[in-house]
Parts: sequence; structure tokens; C-alpha cells
Amino acid sequence: FDGHHALSFNDGNHLGGMAGSELANLSHKVHQKVRKFLHPHVGYKAVGGISTGGLLLRHLELGACGFQVGTEYYELGPRVFTHILEEAAEKLQAV
Repeated sequence: FDGHHALSFNDGNHLGGMAGSELANLSHKVHQKVRKFLHPHVGYKAVGGISTGGLLLRHLELGACGFQVGTEYYELGPRVFTHILEEAAEKLQAV
């Protein structure tokens, strides 16, 4: 870690990202802990390593009302959202 942002796109107007999918499990653990302090009707935005529909569903089960994608967006572009949402829908239909 050199103190610089891992991502820089949109001509440097957007900075962010630190670990991508490597951050997913840690992010989920943090959100589990934070969830305990939130009223059940209060949602949160899932951030940190969201790169698959399965990871998104884990957060939705905790009460996420939205999600943010950084590293995967940088690597795959806007189609990443189609990938994540289609995978989530497939997993839900299989239940």
C-alpha cells in the first residue's frame, strides 16, 4: 500500500477502490456488525467487493437497500451491473 487510490477513472475525477473482490468477506462481516445497531427498517448501501450476484444477495439478506461497485466497474465497465443482477436473479429463481 503506497497511500494512492487503487482506481482513478473519468480523467481523475473519480478516485476509489482498494481491493475489489478481495474485500468481500471483510465487508460482509463489517456490515453484519453494523446491522446490529440499525433499526430493522433502516437499510444500508452495500460496499466493498460486490462483484457477483451471490455477494449482492448476502448483503440483501442483511437488509441492504442498494449497492456500490468500484473495482469491478473499473475492470468491466457498465456491463458489470447486468452480470451482478442477472446472477442474483438466477440464484433467486433456483430457490
